Amino acid sequence: MSLYDQLGGKPGIGRLVADFYARISSDPGLDQWFARADHTRYRAQLRAYFAVSLGGPEEYRGGDLRTVHGDMGISRAAFDTVIDHLSAALVAVEADPDVARKVTRELRSLRAIVVTPPGS
Repeated sequence: MSLYDQLGGKPGIGRLVADFYARISSDPGLDQWFARADHTRYRAQLRAYFAVSLGGPEEYRGGDLRTVHGDMGISRAAFDTVIDHLSAALVAVEADPDVARKVTRELRSLRAIVVTPPGS
């Protein structure tokens, strides 16, 4: 069974992304990336990305993560903060702890793609 299914399929991913996005978009430490964001579009893209990357049958039509995040100047600390918010959101939606660990590990694996190397 996919992580997508273990999180409750489309409704479960929707709940997870709603909680997660509320956390990251309201964190003052992440404000430089979310203050002027098109929140409706970002949430929809994030939901689609989570669904696909966790084994769901949905379609992600956004850009590849390296291109999308490449010029954003995302630090390792900011990325870690986002992962912390993901962990908190997984707890809030009462995801099974083993599933939560797997989801967090999956998203944490994107660090090298999303984080801008120091000095870049």
